[in-house]
Amino acid sequence: SVPAGSGGSTLKTLYLREEQTQNTGSQTLTTLTWNVRTLNTKTENGLTTTLSSNTFTLPAGTFLIDATCPGTTTNRTQARFYNTTDSAVVLTGSNAFSDTTALPTAVSRIVGSFVIAGTKTFRIEQNAQTTGNGGYACNFTTEVYTQVFITQIA
Repeated sequence: SVPAGSGGSTLKTLYLREEQTQNTGSQTLTTLTWNVRTLNTKTENGLTTTLSSNTFTLPAGTFLIDATCPGTTTNRTQARFYNTTDSAVVLTGSNAFSDTTALPTAVSRIVGSFVIAGTKTFRIEQNAQTTGNGGYACNFTTEVYTQVFITQIA
């Protein structure tokens, strides 16, 4: 856990991400569809979750989230943080643009706070104006694409 200050309390954190083996690209992002982003790796530091089929659970509390979702050759792209328990968008990510001719990667970032009264299940989704992918492989080491950092503050 991370020290929260002089009060002796600790912050509980969770780091989720999409990892692929070296030289393996991310998923296809289909045109004008809320594509569920792959999440297959977790690191828990006091905040315990169940990660299954790209969804994860959180207990009751107040949280901060900082998530990044790459999109390559998608033209316009945007991510969102989605509550599958209540079928509701929690937070919407920033607008991003990735030209389809130059093969650049753009990142939609989801940043904010949210409160839940009981255990809920969530996922990260991303939309694309044109079919592209969730990131190209670098071929240096393990490939990392979508990343989600969550901190429980109360």
